[in-house]
Amino acid sequence: MLVKANTMVFRKLFEIRSELSNISKDKDGYGFRYLSLEKLLEKITPSFQKKGLFLTQTSTLEENDNIVVETLIVDVVGAEKDNYVLYRTKVPILKDGKMNDVQKYGASTTYARRYQLMEILGIAAEEDADQPEAQTDERIKEIEERKKAVESLGLTVDENGKIAGKTFEFKNQLKQLGCRWDSRAKAWVVA
Repeated sequence: MLVKANTMVFRKLFEIRSELSNISKDKDGYGFRYLSLEKLLEKITPSFQKKGLFLTQTSTLEENDNIVVETLIVDVVGAEKDNYVLYRTKVPILKDGKMNDVQKYGASTTYARRYQLMEILGIAAEEDADQPEAQTDERIKEIEERKKAVESLGLTVDENGKIAGKTFEFKNQLKQLGCRWDSRAKAWVVA
């Protein structure tokens, strides 16, 4: 959520976005490929520096086990007062029995930081351009099989992969099938 805005900073962010191209997903985990925070920062930092923008992200743990991540982007060469933008995102701590509390906090924070930056810049990471066609076909087949398994639970899957029905009752099965929770859509999805 945008908390504070500055037109000059937005103009520079727009310029940075137009310079970025073909940022591909570089990590595997949780049943899908994703763009790591490390690679995202590696790609955007030179453009931020060139435009005179300073980027910092902080996180705070709330009493209700939510993490608040704030991204502050400051125009360090701009002469304007209030020459920054501030974004704030709240996410729940990951519930994973395999991780200790510190790992859950770290994973949740990293996830929120990555997606907040991608949202600010309007980035949707691309699949690797050199990915063999057979792997793409295999991925499609895998998703179709997952969709059938979800439907066998009595749930429905729309054309975008969004799962409808009483998904809460099947949360553990959906995780085991490799489905994921999409916090933006507030729904489980076949991925």
